Amino acid sequence: MLQKAREAAQNVIDTIVTFFSELPGKVQQWLHNTLQNLITWGSNMLSNARTAASNTIATIVNFFSQLPGSGLTHYITKGDASYKRWSGSRNLDQPEAQPPRDDLTMEDVRTLFEAAEIHLANEWFESRFPGYELVSCEPRRNETNRGYYIHFEMRRKKTT
Repeated sequence: MLQKAREAAQNVIDTIVTFFSELPGKVQQWLHNTLQNLITWGSNMLSNARTAASNTIATIVNFFSQLPGSGLTHYITKGDASYKRWSGSRNLDQPEAQPPRDDLTMEDVRTLFEAAEIHLANEWFESRFPGYELVSCEPRRNETNRGYYIHFEMRRKKTT
């Protein structure tokens, strides 16, 4: 009887040791399978989204192509998308690019920012841009990059 109890205890201990020795491999296999399932799911979702988007666009194009009239529906559903049929800007002069004004230092900008905060920047702007009057001036400080920004609007002075 004592021998059977020893064998039973040894079997229990062997089973416990085997269970714990196989546990890291089983966890690794479970993680690997879970990751593979996640990758497969993501790939399937992407494929389904592409198919749904393509079907939606095809349905919209089909809807417009069946509308009465030929002008607008043909323009919207034209087969050759590279052909340009319409331009919003015709006979307009291209604006000339202005060179950047690099004559302000960061210290000048900081001083101007402080003046704008207490509404004393009008003189500077109006002397800098003769013939214009300052309409609004909003100083802002960006705490992320520590930059000073001044949004200002000016308009031509009315001559009488």
